[in-house]
Amino acid sequence: MSLTVVVLAAGEGKRMKSSVQKVLHKAAGRSLLGHVLASVAPLRPARTIVVTSARKDEVGSSLEAEGFSGLDLVVQDPPRGTADAARVALEALDEVQGQILLVPGDTPLLNFHSLKALVLEHEARHAAASFMSARATDPTGYGRVIRDEDGRVLKIVEHREATEQERSVDEINTSVYVFDLERLRDALGKVDDANVQGEFYLTDVVELFHNEGDVVAAYRTKEAAVQGVNSRSQLARVTAELRRR
Repeated sequence: MSLTVVVLAAGEGKRMKSSVQKVLHKAAGRSLLGHVLASVAPLRPARTIVVTSARKDEVGSSLEAEGFSGLDLVVQDPPRGTADAARVALEALDEVQGQILLVPGDTPLLNFHSLKALVLEHEARHAAASFMSARATDPTGYGRVIRDEDGRVLKIVEHREATEQERSVDEINTSVYVFDLERLRDALGKVDDANVQGEFYLTDVVELFHNEGDVVAAYRTKEAAVQGVNSRSQLARVTAELRRR
């Protein structure tokens, strides 16, 4: 089945306190975004789309300098959440069908083997949506994976929206997803911005699918593999880990 990859790279990264876009910061000699693109390349996707901020040209120049080619860069401006970023990407896909893998552009420790395992899990379960989860020693800031008593995924609740009970859950969403393209197209039209951030959350699609009786699969990986970079200290940690590899 045809696979399209979408890398979400439009985040502003204000906590980096830098004029350089967050995903273009270097870790062990390569940009954060470059590490992510290198991890998805062995999947041999039919297309790879990078969703950028209005500063698309800077991203394109950086990736070209790193040796990447054949990418489609599309702009999300203004940034209105992950579901909106997915919608922008799908507008570039016309009537393409198959599967779509969405990954954040600031997770340089992602590896091909985990991504391949997620895609295979999605196919084996005949799922409408699959995502990568992890157990976190400190889940603060991450979306929580909420399951029923039988272990089925009910929804993902963003940290800001979570109750105290939901915040006690240590299984987190890593923001790495696989969807059936047609189902995602339909679901994105049902996502609203009625939340604390006033944004369109891609996590809402998981609950939509569950409520409609579709299979939602979670593939659990190690926390370190999906660590994002939102600050200078986190950049230093992932750089050290990349150099150890």
